[in-house]
Amino acid sequence: MNILLTVSTFTVLILSAFFIFLNMGKEKIVFNRYLLLMLLMGVFSLMLEYVSQVLASPWLHFVLEFPIGLLYGPGLLLLIHNLPQNHTPTQPIWLHLIPFFVALIIYSIIVQDSDLHYRYSLDYTMAMLFITTLHLGCYLLYLRPSVSRILRGRIKENKITKGAWYLSFLILIASLFSSLKDMINDAGNIYIHRIISLLLYSMFLLGAWFIFFTQRRLKKMWYSIEKSNEERDVSALEKNNNKEKYTIPLIPLTRDQEVSYRGRIELFIQTLAYLDSDLNKDKFSSQLEIPVHHIAPFLKQEFGKGFNAFVNQLRLNYAIRQLKSEELMYTIEDLSMVCGFNSRASFYRNFQAEFGCSPHQYRLDYEEPLN
Repeated sequence: MNILLTVSTFTVLILSAFFIFLNMGKEKIVFNRYLLLMLLMGVFSLMLEYVSQVLASPWLHFVLEFPIGLLYGPGLLLLIHNLPQNHTPTQPIWLHLIPFFVALIIYSIIVQDSDLHYRYSLDYTMAMLFITTLHLGCYLLYLRPSVSRILRGRIKENKITKGAWYLSFLILIASLFSSLKDMINDAGNIYIHRIISLLLYSMFLLGAWFIFFTQRRLKKMWYSIEKSNEERDVSALEKNNNKEKYTIPLIPLTRDQEVSYRGRIELFIQTLAYLDSDLNKDKFSSQLEIPVHHIAPFLKQEFGKGFNAFVNQLRLNYAIRQLKSEELMYTIEDLSMVCGFNSRASFYRNFQAEFGCSPHQYRLDYEEPLN
């Protein structure tokens, strides 16, 4: 069992390192710092467990008791939340970390009192393993509808691939329940505790891999669509710009109309409704209850732009705020979808025309003085 556990531990550690490399190195995207911290803490915990057992160190009990597993569920939630295709509102991440911090306080109390630790160490370790299993299981069930909603109608399901993912999860779940049963029958077996800890982290890592590959497939699909739309976007953009430049009618508006329209547009901007990729002049008119023939004259009067130029400017300003944020929640490539542009090419073209550089260069130039 010791040899198998050692091989499994190193296999999981290698897969973890490769996963981090794919996200931070090869793909050259901005990795969520909180998720990276959770991954590194999980890897560090597994390494400490292995080293402590090899050295027959009493620290192994302290490592196994640490509630690292309560971070795995929130870690998967962060991955789902960062998908550009996810439009489900989520609670602040700190709310999902409350169980971890509560368990951390209890852990601190137990390890600081030697008598308390001696009496309740084993019971606390077993309780934490059961709670972590339940906690991670609830997150997997909670996130499954979100993943299905994101994939529905976007990616054609491959039965073999889908079966492989389900089989992997089922094997881990079956192994986990079997190990929990063994732990009840042999509570003092430290190998079983380590196996359960490894299985819990493996489920977290497998979920992270699944979401990572899902995002890659969505990107490939998006890029193939945008290539076919690029020429159409160019011609449409030129046509709309020329039309707005030369054919905006001069329609007099009353003072009350101007005040009313101004308030509605301010609300439109505050609610980020311009990020809707399906937004057009008719939809804008319907949402704000502004007659279509009043939109162009009012926008020209207030903002000096036609409808398309006005919306594109708002989207570019939103992209700039994202690029200036200390922690970029989306990859730069995904900003085209997030900001509402119909294609990545359209986003890059408008960004280049407005700011004179690519989004990548803007991000690098902004971060350079900070470093």
